[in-house]
Amino acid sequence: MTAYLYHRFSYFNGDNSKGLVIIPTELVSDNAKVLKRNIVWMAEQQKLSKDFIDWIDKANYFCNSLVDRIVPGKVSEEVLSYTDQLAIMAEPYKLWAIESDNQDVKNILSFALIDSTVKIVPSIAQYRELKLRLLNAPHILCCGIALLSNTEFVKDFFNNEILDRYIQYLLFKEISPIVEQSGISHELIQPFGEAVIDRFKNPFLLHKWQSIAFQYTAKLNMRVCPLIEQWYSKQSEPPIGIAIGLAAYILVICNQATTEPSFQDDASLIISRHQEYSDFTTRILSDPKIWDKPLHNYPGLTSIVHTIVTHIERQGILATINYFYRLTKSVF
Repeated sequence: MTAYLYHRFSYFNGDNSKGLVIIPTELVSDNAKVLKRNIVWMAEQQKLSKDFIDWIDKANYFCNSLVDRIVPGKVSEEVLSYTDQLAIMAEPYKLWAIESDNQDVKNILSFALIDSTVKIVPSIAQYRELKLRLLNAPHILCCGIALLSNTEFVKDFFNNEILDRYIQYLLFKEISPIVEQSGISHELIQPFGEAVIDRFKNPFLLHKWQSIAFQYTAKLNMRVCPLIEQWYSKQSEPPIGIAIGLAAYILVICNQATTEPSFQDDASLIISRHQEYSDFTTRILSDPKIWDKPLHNYPGLTSIVHTIVTHIERQGILATINYFYRLTKSVF
């Protein structure tokens, strides 16, 4: 990107009217700001002219963006009567939120006028928070539960009454109230959550839980740990639904470390060092090399996760969810 911009700058003799609208789609926060910072850094490292660096800043629009669409992979060859190497499977739902309040940007990105799912807005923070907490967080919290219950596809999670009840509680009784604390209205949260359930149930979307488990630990850090912190800002008791998801994660990731790996997780080696100890749950949750903020600092969380891990080992995941349902009917 730096090389292309430098070539363009040179070709047009630094004409500020020849800048671009640049919209990265990497799944990182403030992706445009990160890209711009990296481009400027690279230009400085290459000792390119100050005029070029100024042109990057003044002539170009770098727009943060967020894409929300479940795209589990290629279309099965049996589905098509012809071969198309570019065909992919995707859900009907789609959202592309682009951050800008500049009228020139809106004029250039005129395609947004014919597609209501493309939204050019002054801030995409609200869309990012909804996606990260109401879609991505339940995905990764349910992942270990699905793997422990031998549930292959996301859509199949809802075929089991116990699992269906669990995700409904997790989404609407624990996560949604946390998101509402951040300032997003209930009128936005509720329909988005309902749409998430509908998207997960899509019978034509063959989205494997095994695929979701890729970089399991990193996803929990990004998607779930901030929810836990927000929960404890208002509550003194641990969130039971999230705790069950963490317990399932610990058992799945420990099994991953001792058997042939079925998905990639960069924390697996660190976690394997804790497995030989009887207090492995506490050691995993308190390791600062695993978590951005070690989870043992939250009152009661380590204790309840340890209890759930032990119960799953003895009774299985479904019986464990049922046990906590009977124990805390007022919660579930």
